[in-house]
Amino acid sequence: TPFLYACNHGKVGVVELLLRWPHPTELDVNQRSDGGETPFLAACRGDHLGVVKVLLETGPKASPLLEDLDPNQKANDGRSALWCAAHKGHVRTLKWLLENCGVGRLDWEAAADGLEGFDPPRKVTCLQAAKAMARGDDVLKIVKQGVSKQRRERARAALRAPERRVLPPRGARGRQAPRAPRRPRRGGRRGRGAARDR
Repeated sequence: TPFLYACNHGKVGVVELLLRWPHPTELDVNQRSDGGETPFLAACRGDHLGVVKVLLETGPKASPLLEDLDPNQKANDGRSALWCAAHKGHVRTLKWLLENCGVGRLDWEAAADGLEGFDPPRKVTCLQAAKAMARGDDVLKIVKQGVSKQRRERARAALRAPERRVLPPRGARGRQAPRAPRRPRRGGRRGRGAARDR
């Protein structure tokens, strides 16, 4: 589609125009190619930072269409946009994503099905992909920071989550189960004493 083509080739002006232009049918910002690549994935793979910024723009200037953008959507082989940027060694795109994209919006630990040449095929994370392609210390440092930041935020979220309290059965804690009424004793002390006297 024109939108996917513009994102894939870094045509920032065309991308902005298509997002504003009235369409007879609503523009799908997550439309996939035959290989499952989305416009955002294509922009990250090609290191088209200008397009990446437009697609992740928020606030009053952002197109309402971008509310449906899923930056973690994967291609058919499991590659995500962030994975492609790490695999290709795109330092400036990775750095911008780390500094400007909130934690939780991008998955820094996403894994693809594997790189060419892996036998047998296995899951490969962003960090493993960067290491396998020897992309240099800058790329590895950025990806490690992203992974660490994501893990810290997930740990904080787990601590903030309200614990599901299982209420104890009635009578186990605090409240005591109602006792069965006592049966009245036959006779009183006098009765028992009188019986002994007899």
